[in-house]
Amino acid sequence: MSTSTEKYLQHKVKYPCITVEPVVLVFFISYSMIVTLRAEYITLRIADGLDGTKGSRSAVLGPDDTLCRHLSNQSQEALYAETQSRASYWLLLLNLFQVVPSLVSAPLIGSWSDLGGRKRALVIPIIGYLMGSIVWIIVTYTDGKLWYLLLAEFCLGLTGDFSAVLAVCNAYLADITTERERTFRLILVGITIEVGTGASQILVGYWVVQQGFGVPFWFVVATMLASLVYITVLLKETRGKSGGLENLELFNNRLLDDIYGMFMRYSSKQRRQMMFFMIVLGVHMTILYTAFLLILLYVLSPPLCWTPITVGYYVASALLLGSAGTLLGGKIFNMCVNDLGVVQLGALSFAASLTLVAFSRSTTILFIAGICGSFRFLVSPAVRSRLSKLVDEEEQGAMFSLASSIESIGHLIGPLIFNLMYGITTGIYQGFTFLVMASFYVPICFMTGYYQLTSYWISKHKTVSTSDGERMATP
Repeated sequence: MSTSTEKYLQHKVKYPCITVEPVVLVFFISYSMIVTLRAEYITLRIADGLDGTKGSRSAVLGPDDTLCRHLSNQSQEALYAETQSRASYWLLLLNLFQVVPSLVSAPLIGSWSDLGGRKRALVIPIIGYLMGSIVWIIVTYTDGKLWYLLLAEFCLGLTGDFSAVLAVCNAYLADITTERERTFRLILVGITIEVGTGASQILVGYWVVQQGFGVPFWFVVATMLASLVYITVLLKETRGKSGGLENLELFNNRLLDDIYGMFMRYSSKQRRQMMFFMIVLGVHMTILYTAFLLILLYVLSPPLCWTPITVGYYVASALLLGSAGTLLGGKIFNMCVNDLGVVQLGALSFAASLTLVAFSRSTTILFIAGICGSFRFLVSPAVRSRLSKLVDEEEQGAMFSLASSIESIGHLIGPLIFNLMYGITTGIYQGFTFLVMASFYVPICFMTGYYQLTSYWISKHKTVSTSDGERMATP
């Protein structure tokens, strides 16, 4: 082992077991709360404007299955349809103002973290969420124009959004872990996200009903301030200062070279493998994000007509099963197979779940489908771990930022593609879109198997060559 490698490993041992996980937890509690609050606030504001009745929550959100099974009141039905139509356009506009800027800013912030340090890069999206939440607070307390919310969403996107947080946190973990333990640490980050998302949905429902929309956004402000204190005071920096003020510049030629020239520094085989796993990550996150939204539409419409209470149980159980499956599966599978095997198992689990959803006509089958998809969250951390092993340590930030940007693109285009498909085919066969989603995992499993076999034969060939060399060297 070289001296530089020994120094690198000694540098890693100094870090505690818990590093960026608290930041990920509180950030995604806030992020998922904002997503839910945004949908509910926009819907209620539009409903108030249409019927002139403050807080017409029951007519819009539907406290039971009455609206689903029999809409006898024609005026209420018209209000419901018009509100949903206008709200969907507003939510799409807000989503565009949030996601599009992050497609540029997140890769730059992630790559800049390789130069300027992980801590400074992690502070940028936290400040963005702090500013955006303050704008939301002003609008909710003053009943300001909805157009002002575009400024809030633009602040989130301009400072990198969740893509930058994920990129920097994953790069931080890549700095302090060995290749062997990296996959499981990234899986733990995924579990932290799921736990934070589930906890936030429990909190936000009670807060909105009891105290309105202002208090949850004050909570977001408090969590962002706590994150800033934690990052500044407790989190250790992993990137050594290379000297010079140029590291403080967010936009420079080296960053662009790191992002767009990264693929050109490797062989064609490595480039093809990087491109393939980038595509796998993008397809998986597109389907994972959109499938959740479509399943909610599916269960709220006939013949299931779930109430919000049933939906709450389903979401909680899905997150709990996903977290348990990710933790147990990630630990057990990682000891038995490599990253590629974990990708295959996660893909097969999710494909089986989507297929069951497509043919389900009862609540029981939907919950069984959730059990089958318990390992679906393994795909993303396993792919990220694989990608991190294909590049040098100095390029971890650039690689993870590109991966996070691909996730953002999936969040943007997924609803546009599959929601349109669902709307067109639901009259013919309601489960068709879920079957199409499941079919995407067939080539993914085949190609992952190909790379798995290739890696096996290469490692076997190296072992044989090493053994032959040792025998020849023996007198």
